Amino acid sequence: VGKLDEDQSDTWTFVLAGGNDYTIIGVCDEDCGDIDLTLLDDRGDVIDEDVLEDSYPIVSASPRRDAAYTIDVDMYKCDVEPCYFGMAIFSK
Repeated sequence: VGKLDEDQSDTWTFVLAGGNDYTIIGVCDEDCGDIDLTLLDDRGDVIDEDVLEDSYPIVSASPRRDAAYTIDVDMYKCDVEPCYFGMAIFSK
């Protein structure tokens, strides 16, 4: 859970276990019009990104090995600042 003003970004790092499939879902409060997620591996390569103009981004990963992954959160539209957001990581 976090909060951002319009045009601000935040970065979160998580360790994902190899051999699992992950879905990361973001949500934003009712004042948020556009929030994006970008998932990067431990080398900084983009694994997946959701840059649609919406307030519920979804990214996925299927790592082959245990590694630290970074999620960049970008707040593009926030009508009443700050906008609050949350993320959840689901594994199959």
